[in-house]
Amino acid sequence: MKGTFYTHINGLDKDVSRIFLGTGEIPKGIDPDKWLDGMLEIGITSIDTARVYPDAEKTIGKWLDRTGTHEKVVILSKCGHPMGPINRVSRKAMLSDLNKSLKELQTDYIDIYIRFPSNQKW
Repeated sequence: MKGTFYTHINGLDKDVSRIFLGTGEIPKGIDPDKWLDGMLEIGITSIDTARVYPDAEKTIGKWLDRTGTHEKVVILSKCGHPMGPINRVSRKAMLSDLNKSLKELQTDYIDIYIRFPSNQKW
């Protein structure tokens, strides 16, 4: 599975699974720790989250703290999501999102941090 299931991104010292676990909606009625543990068991090491995903970063942070797996997984988080008419693409807003994400993820780094297009017409 190593060859095609994982890839390398320059600047990261760990392999990235080509499949990311999306945490926009954590399934209701299941133990989130078991859900995240199961992700690792099948080889998914990449987690996609964002400030605007309800409770996702807190849930992932508790799991990372309990398991000590941040060195094994790649955390991708995002900033700049639209929130009504509020401009979310400013230095102040993005740094605020980053600091809140770091706190909720209970970590001092995020592997990949991207700006989500804001105030953009789809």
